[in-house]
Amino acid sequence: MAFMREVKGTLQVKNNMFYVVLDLPVKSGKRRQKWISTGLSVRGNKRKAEEALQQLKTEYTLRESAPKGSYTDFLAYIKSWLDVKKGSIQETTYESYRDLIYGKMTRYFEPLALRLQEVDDSVIEKFFEFLYENGLKPNTVVKYYAVLMTFFRYAKKKKAVESNPMEDVDKPTEIEFTAAFAGKTWCGTQKNQVFSDAKIC
Repeated sequence: MAFMREVKGTLQVKNNMFYVVLDLPVKSGKRRQKWISTGLSVRGNKRKAEEALQQLKTEYTLRESAPKGSYTDFLAYIKSWLDVKKGSIQETTYESYRDLIYGKMTRYFEPLALRLQEVDDSVIEKFFEFLYENGLKPNTVVKYYAVLMTFFRYAKKKKAVESNPMEDVDKPTEIEFTAAFAGKTWCGTQKNQVFSDAKIC
């Protein structure tokens, strides 16, 4: 993946309102500042303003880093998206996303060298078939579904794609754990209590 420089930014106050000030590159190699109003007044909105700062930094980093022209490599773009999402999601969520994207997703898509715009619902369905053939269960495949849904929602919002292919892909059905015990069926988190209360005779 090509090197990606994260867009930096700060919060500034003008006329008692929060503004995000981004430091953007220009062709000359210098940088320019872009002021963006958050629409938030200073009083009681510091946390929301900080969230707006992070979101705008993420959006502009992706915008500046996306390959120019009609060719946008799918894997390169989703990996770039993950890199800039790191600062706005929990560490455990980031690590889970990274394992999915850099693992079987890369293994499957890298030889195909598909453009982002070429990844439609049929491509995703074939990818899911690949996951099942490699022994993954629906409860794991649904994690790939969630990552791809989030990614393509973003790509559509940024007009990198015309539509979200995930909207035409059936969500894998998660299998709920059930166990028969003492004439009853226990589901979900109840199973932990069942096993902890059971005694070995």
